[in-house]
Amino acid sequence: MMANCKLSVQISEVMGDSRRKSPNIFPQNEMNVFELKSRLHQFLLNKFHEYSESCRAMLMSGIFIGTDITKLKTVPDCVFADIYGDSAANFDRHVSLHKHELKQFLDGAALLNIDLRVLAADAQMLNRLISDLKRQFRDFAKYDKNAISPNGELPRTAVIGDTPVLLQLHSFSNFARRIEREFDAKKCPHLRIPQIAEDFLFDKRGLDQKTLSKYAQFINRFKQLLGENRLITEFLDEPKLGDQPLAIKFRDQLSKMKTGRRMTEKMQPSTVNQYVGFFHSLLEWARETGRVNFQKNPFSGLMLDIGVSKQVVRRQFSAPEIRSIFSYRPAHVLEARGYPDAAYWLPKIMALMLMRPSEIADLKLRDIRRQDDLIYVSLSEVDTKNHSSKRVVPVHKQLITLGFLDYIERCVRLGNVYLFEELQLVDKQDAYFGVIR
Repeated sequence: MMANCKLSVQISEVMGDSRRKSPNIFPQNEMNVFELKSRLHQFLLNKFHEYSESCRAMLMSGIFIGTDITKLKTVPDCVFADIYGDSAANFDRHVSLHKHELKQFLDGAALLNIDLRVLAADAQMLNRLISDLKRQFRDFAKYDKNAISPNGELPRTAVIGDTPVLLQLHSFSNFARRIEREFDAKKCPHLRIPQIAEDFLFDKRGLDQKTLSKYAQFINRFKQLLGENRLITEFLDEPKLGDQPLAIKFRDQLSKMKTGRRMTEKMQPSTVNQYVGFFHSLLEWARETGRVNFQKNPFSGLMLDIGVSKQVVRRQFSAPEIRSIFSYRPAHVLEARGYPDAAYWLPKIMALMLMRPSEIADLKLRDIRRQDDLIYVSLSEVDTKNHSSKRVVPVHKQLITLGFLDYIERCVRLGNVYLFEELQLVDKQDAYFGVIR
């Protein structure tokens, strides 16, 4: 009697205690739910055995290559249970061998107003199918086919219909990797590469804006190539057999990228090395701040060898050419039209004050200052190449002899803001001056 009571309680817990509603009639809705769940379970079980048999046949007929199977990915069932929902968006991205049948189960669950977790159950079934396939591969690798049957014939040969099973399992395996990254990124948002990069750039906010913009571009390119849900710990993971470490994969993808205005040339090795150097610094910073721990930085030793032969060897100016440049003055109104003053002064300032063209083009009159008898240029507010380029440069005596101070006084009388006001009209993408407003 006691045993019957316990059994009754267990059935009541699973199915619901229908006796409260009617002692003789099982509720129709609960019966429909139970029937739909049973049909789904039986359907997935049948599919599992059907696909497992197909995989077995392909193994025995030698279709599989070992590296193909080792690349298949399985993930913990909790990943699917946490990420999946039976929404239309999840159905569209779900990779399955039988989406038509799954849609019927989803429609049935919608009519009964229940969340049947159809997609999660199907994903777990395919996950187990991959595990079973890898186990079969290990077992069959130990046997000679002549030991399977006396006459050496295989029990079943693979048919054309088996091949899509393998293709679909590869598609699902790649999909499972993305789902796992989403799961990890949800659990550990502080380890996502974009989040760590954002923290890194905030910590380095004292750098000049040009350098910060370049670093932000590196992060955007990383997300473009490898996705936004990558975790920094993936750089430290041992790669699967036949696969490359993530750091090497990222570098190689950069090397193959088409760049430039016409997208006809690959990224220069020197540019690739800038990316490698940035991510090397990013991981070192992550280690110093306690986010990750490693013995060797995965980006160490990944710099591409540029070599001297890859560099452009430029001819040096001859002495007559140098004298011609420094003594240049526009001969008529059509020569250096639009920026005659800049054409005259810029080469002289570059040579005598060791300043870059972009720094000179960005100079404002207020950047030229006097302290006692010293006249100097302050680059503290100029858009320089990097933070260390912020400096003070004395105006060379030769420039003063050539009338540079007279030119400055003329600019002040005209009400100019910049030292070379005409350069501010140059196109912003100008390859030479490059900083123009």
